[in-house]
Amino acid sequence: PHTRPDAVGRVRRQDMVAVVRVAAMRRNRGGAGAAAALVACVAVVAAAGAAASQAAGESQGWTPVELRRASELLDYPAYCGATQQPIPAPATTQKLTLVQAQLFIRHGDRTPSFDVPCWANDNVVYNCSVDMLQTAFTDTSAPTVAPPRMFLKTMMPGREYLQGNCGLGQLTQRGVSQQLANGANVRAAYEEREGLLPADLADDADAFHFRSDDVERTIQSGQALVNGLYPPSSAAPGSGIPVVRWWTMDPEMDNSVCPPTGGKKVCPAVANATQAATTSAEFMDHLKTVTEPLDAEVSKVFGVPVPDGWVNGGINTKLDCLMTHVCHDRPIPAGVTQDLFDRIVAEVEWQNKFELEYPNVTRFQIGKLVAEVFGNIEDVVRGAAGAKKLFLYSGHDNGPIMPLLAALGVFDGQWAPYATLITLELYRVGGAAGGDAAEAADADFVVRVVHNGVEQTMTGCSSALCPLPEFAALVSKVVPSNAECGLPSQ
Repeated sequence: PHTRPDAVGRVRRQDMVAVVRVAAMRRNRGGAGAAAALVACVAVVAAAGAAASQAAGESQGWTPVELRRASELLDYPAYCGATQQPIPAPATTQKLTLVQAQLFIRHGDRTPSFDVPCWANDNVVYNCSVDMLQTAFTDTSAPTVAPPRMFLKTMMPGREYLQGNCGLGQLTQRGVSQQLANGANVRAAYEEREGLLPADLADDADAFHFRSDDVERTIQSGQALVNGLYPPSSAAPGSGIPVVRWWTMDPEMDNSVCPPTGGKKVCPAVANATQAATTSAEFMDHLKTVTEPLDAEVSKVFGVPVPDGWVNGGINTKLDCLMTHVCHDRPIPAGVTQDLFDRIVAEVEWQNKFELEYPNVTRFQIGKLVAEVFGNIEDVVRGAAGAKKLFLYSGHDNGPIMPLLAALGVFDGQWAPYATLITLELYRVGGAAGGDAAEAADADFVVRVVHNGVEQTMTGCSSALCPLPEFAALVSKVVPSNAECGLPSQ
């Protein structure tokens, strides 16, 4: 992410916040939103359109409603991700050496992600200052590059669905700041306290693996975290721009993004498991007795019907509207009481938690990613050449964050806030860092999970410092076979 300069002109290297993306980037506004994944793990591929005006709303029979500042009506929700928590040291007297950390984040604060009206007279103008500096570049073998020019990717005024200059689901400056804070906390824990990471990224670049899905806000969020972990310094004239590889993939092959937007070919059986959950008697009874009456109440208060369907529809679209307004203290319908707000949140969370707890849904959604994570651990345990010290997975609330928490048995049902950070750490018990493969094979290891600054005890683990055999047993129950997923055996 690059903070847009006040005037267009030459940008100094030291002004660059972004890690340069050296391949042409495809615009993809899809991905998981604030509450975009309740049923069928829905994520929206949002289409740009004209900003809806109050007059247009009235022409469709929508009812303008009285608006008041959100802070006059509601408490500030934890969802907004106001404060990023430090990563605590393990609570133990054991001698531990941190040998690997795997990080999972939800993107930071963003604009609304649905192309549906919030309420008839919602006239908020969104002004974004986070863009992408990029260029097409073919020679990326050198540690630094000196491209002839950089291109500032900018949304065209008046050509977005939202009023202003922001795209749907675009990362905000606040979202960048949240991830910079996450990066600083990672540095304090893993470079300054534990000594796992080098003092400078360039000192051991091969020890890192940075990844996100191919959605702009997750790419920018991950890069902002890296810049918080290793703040960019001013480069000497002519020294070039450091190259940091950023991994992504086609959404169909992404094991961290839920269908229908992503992961379609990772575990196809998830579609049937999800359908079973959302057509079960318990779920259908809930829709009739709770969801439909709440939809009717919300439609009346908002002056706009709650849209039908799961894709681009449902009560989750209204929660997305509320959260993106409340987090910035923008005007919302005066009829939104704290009780109504809490019931909307509870409904969104109930549907999501019901799905994740339904047989096989979580396994099929996130199990293949868990297998990948465990493989990263095994590389360290067996002393494999090229084993990484730090992995970063940047994504969404409904993939990987909440499914991963559910798979590990530490999901409390609450919707993941912006800039949520999960750390999965591997410690060697006793001894010093390093050592040969034989030493690694004979060592004892423990795994620890920290979720937004709070140490967790995973399912089946005797303590928060989970012995590796216990963690392996958990993994074996979570990871589906290829046959279960409907994939070829090889």
